[in-house]
Amino acid sequence: VTSSDELSVYYTMVTIVAVSIAAAWGIGRSRYGLALHGLGESETAAEHTGINVTRHRIVFFAVSCFFMGMAGAVMATKFTYIDPNSAFNPLISFTPVLMSLFGGLGQVYGPAVGAVLLTFLSEVLLSRFPYFYTLIYGIIFVVVILFLPKGLVGLIGIGSGRKTVER
Repeated sequence: VTSSDELSVYYTMVTIVAVSIAAAWGIGRSRYGLALHGLGESETAAEHTGINVTRHRIVFFAVSCFFMGMAGAVMATKFTYIDPNSAFNPLISFTPVLMSLFGGLGQVYGPAVGAVLLTFLSEVLLSRFPYFYTLIYGIIFVVVILFLPKGLVGLIGIGSGRKTVER
């Protein structure tokens, strides 16, 4: 892979990320975003208020799969092959979920912040502590989940402006 190919992959991925963040921001402020929020809070209550739960689930699943498929197609051109060790590696498979938890759910920028910081953190840990990488990585996540349930974004206290009731 030449450096121009790597640059085109990089710029394509940056474009996909920008479009997906813009789409998430737009959806979050639309009536579909309100329906998604209602589904997240209580599926039964959302259904009783007239939200077609099955249709909305399918639409949201299709939108998220569209962006994941675009990113996967771009990365497939870079890797040129897929092997079972990389495709079914739990660390790689769960990384997007961990990035979202690390950054904070509920805000569009939370998972983006988590992705940037977690990528940097994993590179530092892997280069400095290669034998204890997964152990330190796991300890960091246990600490984040126990003490920062809203992620790192919740630590700085920037919210969406909505008042929420703690349960």
